[in-house]
Amino acid sequence: MNNNEKQKDIRFGYWYFYPSEYAPRASRLEVNIAETPTEEHFDPQRIHFLSVSGEKFLEDLKVTHPWTYKDDYQICAGLVQIIDLKDKTEEALSFGGRLRIESHDSYTACILESSAPILEITGANPIIRKFVDEIEILFAERRAEWASKEEIFERRFIQADPLELYIAVLNSLIHKYERVGYKDHFHIQEFLSFLHKEAERLETENQTKLPAHSLEEIL
Repeated sequence: MNNNEKQKDIRFGYWYFYPSEYAPRASRLEVNIAETPTEEHFDPQRIHFLSVSGEKFLEDLKVTHPWTYKDDYQICAGLVQIIDLKDKTEEALSFGGRLRIESHDSYTACILESSAPILEITGANPIIRKFVDEIEILFAERRAEWASKEEIFERRFIQADPLELYIAVLNSLIHKYERVGYKDHFHIQEFLSFLHKEAERLETENQTKLPAHSLEEIL
């Protein structure tokens, strides 16, 4: 749900916040877990994040209501899964950020903020779905490169700056799809155009960090 059109109401389960009408990707995600589900729409019951443990390891963080634990977490790049009363799942892809958890009597609020876009994954947007699939492949390939030194990969993953990681992913995919052999396919051209437009948007908004690090340098 996009809060640009609807005033915030805790009865509604989640919102993506867009920095401007020109930014197609959200920079903030809020999810409310209500004590009493409305059963009128999507009612979040639990949320899964990839977080950093106190021992600096990656771990699955499951947030439910009521919440009696920490109220601030570092979140790493990965899927955010919002699961409702009927086990329906809504997903987003984050490149990392800070999660703030606000505990109230009638609901628990999760606020994830990031310097990089938060990608809402829906069937209505196949290009974003492909983008997410490609990102997960890149992350899996980098993890495989460190197969014999998993702890080093996790440390690099935890230390990765969200926006730098996002830019590196964009550059890696642009390089991949500009290779000879891909350009004759319409869907590939459409995807490549999307990647270029996103890179241009970041440059226009002065979000591109120079010199840009490659994905191999980051992960």
